[in-house]
Amino acid sequence: MKKIYKDFNKKSFFNKIFSIIETDRYKIVNLLGFKISFKKYNKDFKYNIDYLKKLIDKNSVISFDIFDTLLLRPYAKPSNVFQHLEEINNAIGFSVVREQAEYNLRKYKDIEYGNYNEIYSILPADFQFLKGKEIQLEKDTIYANPQMKQIFDYANSLNKIIILTSDMYFSSSILKDILKKNGITEYKKIYVSSELRKAKWDGSMYNHIIQDLNISPQSILHIGNNKYSDYEMAINSHLNAFHYIEPMEQFFYKYKKFQNFLNKNTDSLTAGIIIGILVKKYIENNINNFDYWKYFGYFLGGPVCYGISKFLYNQVNKKNINEVIFVARDGYTIQKIFNLFNKDNKIKTHYVYANRVLNILINMDYSNNFHYDDRLNSLITICKELNPELALKTNKLITDKEKQEFIKNNFSLINSISIEMKYRYLKYLKKFDIKDNIALFDIATGNFSALKLLKNVLDIKNIHDIYWITNYKNEHCITYQKNYINMIQNPNVLEFIITAPELPIKYIDKNGNFIRINNRYEMDRMTYYSIIFKEEVNFSKDLLSTFKHYPVEFTCDDLINLINLFFNVIDDDDKKYLKSIKYSINEMCLKYIDLVNLEER
Repeated sequence: MKKIYKDFNKKSFFNKIFSIIETDRYKIVNLLGFKISFKKYNKDFKYNIDYLKKLIDKNSVISFDIFDTLLLRPYAKPSNVFQHLEEINNAIGFSVVREQAEYNLRKYKDIEYGNYNEIYSILPADFQFLKGKEIQLEKDTIYANPQMKQIFDYANSLNKIIILTSDMYFSSSILKDILKKNGITEYKKIYVSSELRKAKWDGSMYNHIIQDLNISPQSILHIGNNKYSDYEMAINSHLNAFHYIEPMEQFFYKYKKFQNFLNKNTDSLTAGIIIGILVKKYIENNINNFDYWKYFGYFLGGPVCYGISKFLYNQVNKKNINEVIFVARDGYTIQKIFNLFNKDNKIKTHYVYANRVLNILINMDYSNNFHYDDRLNSLITICKELNPELALKTNKLITDKEKQEFIKNNFSLINSISIEMKYRYLKYLKKFDIKDNIALFDIATGNFSALKLLKNVLDIKNIHDIYWITNYKNEHCITYQKNYINMIQNPNVLEFIITAPELPIKYIDKNGNFIRINNRYEMDRMTYYSIIFKEEVNFSKDLLSTFKHYPVEFTCDDLINLINLFFNVIDDDDKKYLKSIKYSINEMCLKYIDLVNLEER
């Protein structure tokens, strides 16, 4: 610690009652014998690099903590590793027993600094097969912290003596393997609590290091993330110390709503992995230039799209389905992520237009009670646009009864339009060469319009339809959401998170071209989503690259919690960008509402 306040007369009365002590992270004010500490600087590490380098310049030995400092896990908590092992190996109950093992060693075996072999020695026989798997999972997924790696390299460039320390159950040989894999090799020695039977948290490891190196503690700078064991105990052992704000804390400082998400889903593996991947993105990309739609796509859309895509892929494989139809526009991004799993292309995928407007027109599907008024209006509007003769007859239609009479009186003409559109649509579908035993994916449905349309036109009986949610189920229907207790509070947002960077279609012209609905609201959505979807796909690529062959599943309930929390906690950036997004409440996009009601926020 360094005294920075100096009066012109050190013996003055003022200096006796008031002084300021500066540390790496705090200013400590001594007033009349009472010490008050204040945080000195921003948690963003970029503001502290120069200060840390100056500390390194002044010390001959630089000591680095390993976990959450030099090395990072792609999880929010260490216990997520145990949860993940339990899930992928179907080892029910493992995570709870494994997490309690170190405590049980101390309590029942009187082993204070247990090693990995000792931990597994008290686990049930049924879990012994996970001993090697846990080490391998850690080796395969742990990555170097780029912030600390640059500090490590800086210290090496000055020929400083570098040592590594860890209060950890792994042996130094295992840690060396992980460090080597991540390009960290230039250091003098590793000190590990499980081998020394000494730890940083009680100061015994620091005393051992001083004796082992035969050096003054004032020549050693220790860098670590734990305020108590890496900072306070180092200071108490007379070392110099720098309290490093770990990446997850830096991340939460900037993105507080995601800290709320983790706090409200603290025992969730899904939440732990989502936060782990977001922190990895934040720390590896050094995100400074904020782009709202990239942030929206990666941080919110990325987990949501990955979760439903992985669920879909699992269901398709479970039922030995050969082909999947991704219904436009909801299927656009999901198909791209699905094909990241479908590397060998054993499952054929098709992006197919099968929207409600085409179903209403081709199947004349307007007469049930589901959004009846909108569907009736859509049928008349589209027929009016396709046939000038009908357009002249619709000017005075006001009530539903008048509209029904109009359709009845002009049924022959409307039916001919329907038959022609079916012919054009069949011609469009033939290019896909769709067979039987297929799956259809759409985000949600209340009327199964895409399913009805494809079954009618293709004359296919065996279609497994898979959705996030439906109003009710049919024989082959599968849904990601299993209960209707935890619901997305604003369901309209799901169709903005999962859509396509293109305009909605109305019909097919005589040349086989899709005619689209083009207005400023749809243009805005298309423009913004052209940025969003790329980041949604990037999230899945990053997750798969991080976990490689280890499967990762996201629970629907946790994703619903993420969506609800994101839109319940609206900040200034959300208000600025979301205010321009509108949502159409009918098939022909004749009426729009705000996607998010910001007036009450």
